[in-house]
Amino acid sequence: MPTPKNPTANKKEPATVALAPVILLIVLACAVGALCTWAFLSSNSGRTATHIPDYTGAVPVATMTTPPDVSQLAPGPGAVALGNWNYDHDNWEAAITHYQKAISLGIDNADIRTDLGNAFRFSSHAPEALKQYAIAQQKNPRHENSLLNTASLHAEVLHDNAKAAELWREFLRRFPNSAALPQVKRSLSQLEALPPLP
Repeated sequence: MPTPKNPTANKKEPATVALAPVILLIVLACAVGALCTWAFLSSNSGRTATHIPDYTGAVPVATMTTPPDVSQLAPGPGAVALGNWNYDHDNWEAAITHYQKAISLGIDNADIRTDLGNAFRFSSHAPEALKQYAIAQQKNPRHENSLLNTASLHAEVLHDNAKAAELWREFLRRFPNSAALPQVKRSLSQLEALPPLP
């Protein structure tokens, strides 16, 4: 008895064989792209942002070598983006100008006030830095960074160890679950180990 014919026996296979080189090319392109990205990021790994990330949702400004194009942003977010870029490149006076502009345009929160305070601090305007940190705390009493920066400014710049220790203790009371507790405890114990000033 003859065996029934396989109806698919004479049909050609789909063109998957012809797709193999294309798929291989795509995989290789992805691998090269991933390798280039890794190499670029590795070369920039020493550069980290020193403040809370960009408030505009744009590309992280620390990786840009030229100021960001803010022409498509509203004036307030544009001023913040330029402030962040200048901050990340240690252009303190320019950062101050842009943050102040953002505040005048209605973007006024504890993060911007803290970054503005830091820019004042790093440009040797400690009293203005303290003022900005205090405003940040008024705007958001749960804002850890402004209190941390206030304490470190008293310890490192103003050399007022008593006030710094008082602020570290306040931080421990107000933020008992903070990720910064080890740093705060270490800073406080270092201050307490110092002999009192005459």
